[in-house]
Amino acid sequence: MENKQAIILLFAANTISGVAQGISMIAIPWYFASMMDMGSTFGILFTVLTFISIFWSLYAGVLIDRFDRKRILQVISLIGGFMLCGIAYRGFHTGGMTPLLAGAAFATTFLIYNIHFPNLYAFAQQITAPRDYGKITSYIEVQNQVASALSGAVAAMLLGGVEPGMHKLLGMEIHISFSITAWPLQKIFLLDGITYFFGFLLVSGISYYSVSQRQTETGAIMQRLKTGLGFLKKHPMLFLFGSFSFSIFVTLIIASFFLIPVYISQHLKAGVGAYAGFEIFFALGSIMAGLFIRTIFQKTKPAMAVILMTFVASAIFFISIFNYHLLFFFLLFMLLGLTNAGSRVMRATYIFNHVPNQLIGRTNSVFAQFHILFRLSFISLFSLPFFMKNGQVIYAFLILGFFNLLAAGLLSLYYKRIISEPPPRAENT
Repeated sequence: MENKQAIILLFAANTISGVAQGISMIAIPWYFASMMDMGSTFGILFTVLTFISIFWSLYAGVLIDRFDRKRILQVISLIGGFMLCGIAYRGFHTGGMTPLLAGAAFATTFLIYNIHFPNLYAFAQQITAPRDYGKITSYIEVQNQVASALSGAVAAMLLGGVEPGMHKLLGMEIHISFSITAWPLQKIFLLDGITYFFGFLLVSGISYYSVSQRQTETGAIMQRLKTGLGFLKKHPMLFLFGSFSFSIFVTLIIASFFLIPVYISQHLKAGVGAYAGFEIFFALGSIMAGLFIRTIFQKTKPAMAVILMTFVASAIFFISIFNYHLLFFFLLFMLLGLTNAGSRVMRATYIFNHVPNQLIGRTNSVFAQFHILFRLSFISLFSLPFFMKNGQVIYAFLILGFFNLLAAGLLSLYYKRIISEPPPRAENT
């Protein structure tokens, strides 16, 4: 595989900052939903940020195709580091975290996500030969989910604290001989900010050469965006698949950031350790997908693999409505982690093979618009007090199950046309 050293440094930087980001993104929803009883307020914040990302993600796609992708990673690392450390300093200075500061930290991380991950995929495609597209997309999923598993494990200890003695962890009784005092949010944000700076140093050490040829585009932003839209207009089945193959990820984002804290607290009657445990089991399923999904579906076309996993995800949301057992909840969402990561690997492999690297940022930003619009609609709906009280969050799960079922049905309907969509003329490499 080309650019091995660059890929190793890229993944190392992504893992270090990803663990701290994951702890923050576990801590903030729990802070609003359980500690402050402000689940609806967090829903409004999530809605506003999602609306902003409609425009930000389009612009981010143009930036990704216009500038050096290594430089983009450096810039967003510095922005994240200074913002999170600044918020942490304010929290220490005032003696505690406020909803406004916690919301600012969430907004910073959320908006960085909107450019970081599309840029990461574009950079990976740029420095990887087509024969290795399946490998690199699998490696990305494994790396991301290892970071999620670590962040879930650390979050369980930092948010709730640890006392010596017997503890129930992920359904098992274990003995712990040490103690950890629960960390306040400002301390978690300081850790997060510092890791951004470590990520910056690692990315700065990356040396690479482009496998895919790129040309510098200097036209106006709207003109460059129209170029990406024009490409998708010529490939309607690529547009359809790229948009609706996101359905598992759409529902997962809504569930993990917004609904799961409420579901655990009200439906399962469990605490913050269960939320961190969900992250760990989900990540384990995702890691298994990264390692084995290409083997499982080696005789199945990527589009069909995505369809099958979307049907499974739909069933998981339906089953969750009737489940009250914590361990079974963990197992269900470990399977959901596998379907989400597996579909992302298969989806990314299909996209890499059908979209030139010159256009990958803009086409992914267009696909993301459907992701964002659906997410915005769902978050606006689920922010209603009806879904946030008395365990009625299960009705949100019902709606998300039907959404995945609809997406899988639509992709099945056009499956033959999707797999017959010819790849564009290959780039010179």
